[in-house]
Amino acid sequence: MITINKQIIVNAPIDEVWASWDKFGDIEDFNPNLKASNLLTGSPVTGIGAKRQCDLLDGKSTIYEEIIGYAPQEYMIVLMYDGNVPLERSTIRFDFESVAANRTKLLVHAEFEMKYGLLGKLLGPMAKLQLGKAFESLLAGNAQFVEKLAA
Repeated sequence: MITINKQIIVNAPIDEVWASWDKFGDIEDFNPNLKASNLLTGSPVTGIGAKRQCDLLDGKSTIYEEIIGYAPQEYMIVLMYDGNVPLERSTIRFDFESVAANRTKLLVHAEFEMKYGLLGKLLGPMAKLQLGKAFESLLAGNAQFVEKLAA
């Protein structure tokens, strides 16, 4: 299992940071790793059970995600349950913490299982490095997006 922990301070109130993540189908608005995202047909807009498809920048890779844990302005847990990437499954927890009136700490804790058995385990260190960079750019993209809206 691969574990990744990242965090960022966003210069915006917690309600604005949360609102950007709560638009579950619109993560492409600030995720520089994605070409497109959309809610799946019949999915709730947000909250437990909301499902989306994310198309990665390479134009070939797609992942499917579902919210499995949800407490507004506290946390969101997202399960990556399918896709054509070398990940079997992943669980990603986003925690939101107000640290001042206009500052929010956003933490991500991700756990990934690789596909392909032994080969997947051998690819694990490289995947951890790539996924770590992807989460750093995701958090930075969110901070820029929200801070621009808050200005």
